[in-house]
Amino acid sequence: MQPFIPAASYVWQVAGKRVCVRLSLDVVDRLGIALRESKPAPRRSLEIGGLLLGRTSQQRNNVIVEVLNFEPLASEHAVGASYILSEADRQAFEERIADYKSAASPLKVVGFFRSHTRKDFALTMEDTFFISAYFAKASDVVLLIKPNQEGPATAGFIIRENGKIRSGAPYLSFPFDKAALASSSETIGLPEAPQPPPPRATVPTRVRIRVLSIWTGAVLLLLATLTAASILFTTFSIFDRSAEPVAAAFHVPLALRFAHHGDAVRLSWDRNAPTVRQAGRGVLWIHDGAAQSKLDLDAQQLAEGSIEYRPRGRDVNFRLEVFANSLFQSESVSVVMVPQVAPAVPPAPQPAGFEVTPEVRQAKESPAPTKKRKLRAAGRKRITARKVVAKKATVKRPEAKRAGPTVAPKVE
Repeated sequence: MQPFIPAASYVWQVAGKRVCVRLSLDVVDRLGIALRESKPAPRRSLEIGGLLLGRTSQQRNNVIVEVLNFEPLASEHAVGASYILSEADRQAFEERIADYKSAASPLKVVGFFRSHTRKDFALTMEDTFFISAYFAKASDVVLLIKPNQEGPATAGFIIRENGKIRSGAPYLSFPFDKAALASSSETIGLPEAPQPPPPRATVPTRVRIRVLSIWTGAVLLLLATLTAASILFTTFSIFDRSAEPVAAAFHVPLALRFAHHGDAVRLSWDRNAPTVRQAGRGVLWIHDGAAQSKLDLDAQQLAEGSIEYRPRGRDVNFRLEVFANSLFQSESVSVVMVPQVAPAVPPAPQPAGFEVTPEVRQAKESPAPTKKRKLRAAGRKRITARKVVAKKATVKRPEAKRAGPTVAPKVE
């Protein structure tokens, strides 16, 4: 096997972060072509995504991630232009990841890439659940690319810090253009081959236009306007017909909500929603702090419309995914657990004319007698009783006057 010689690479690194990414400029060039060839949609271009391939290494306390290739993975786009995988898409995605784990290829899966045609340049709740399920290693990276109609696309990497994604938006953005990155001072590797000169712009030959009459020009203008209107009407009608099944299926939301029940959470959804009624199965993803769990739901459990969960942490995120034939619908909700405080019990109302004396108040406020206090009180009672007995014994009783001999009265 010939040694692998990497092409020139762009170095992406943020000060104070332990992950350093070396992105091959050849990957930038080929992935940029794939972005430009993405299919248009009525409102925005369809997002694409796939696997980042390469290798990782350790240098002191830093993790070096080399992105040397990529593999796009198709999506049915069952929910629209966003890159959200359906059940069939997930099965193909998992099979491809398993192939790279078992194969003897020098390139391994080092992350995930996705184009971003939405407003905010950051991960969504769906992305967070998806990345946590398939890219949970500390060295896994996420490449987010936002196309720009006026110039080169904007890209940025999202990394893990201590096993967690601290920021949903890239810390550092860069132009996703091979020429711009090749001239950057942060490029390493082999020099690139010289680019061929651009082709000369052909100058159109002058054509003499015959001056037409005013009436002829007006007729031609009217015909051109009608033709353009016909084309636009046909185009929009095709887009509308292709979007009818999705719009009809997702007109009614899942209405995912929660309610506190003591230290538990009652999670409920609209069981009469069309997607729920037609669903064959569902998946409930639970992010409880740093822990993640997956709960498979069958059609009967979805029809019940609720489930109870007892959180372990303070912040809990729920994501419900419902699969109905080829349709897919999902919603997320976040819960913050607040510790419950026992309500204060108001004092009992006193009857009219009743006055609490200091002795009664002291008796109420005094703590309950313990065993030691009871023994002390009993000892004091015995000592008091002895003193009383001794005092009674020492008291002198007054003596009665002694009666003298009786003398009979003398009778003369």
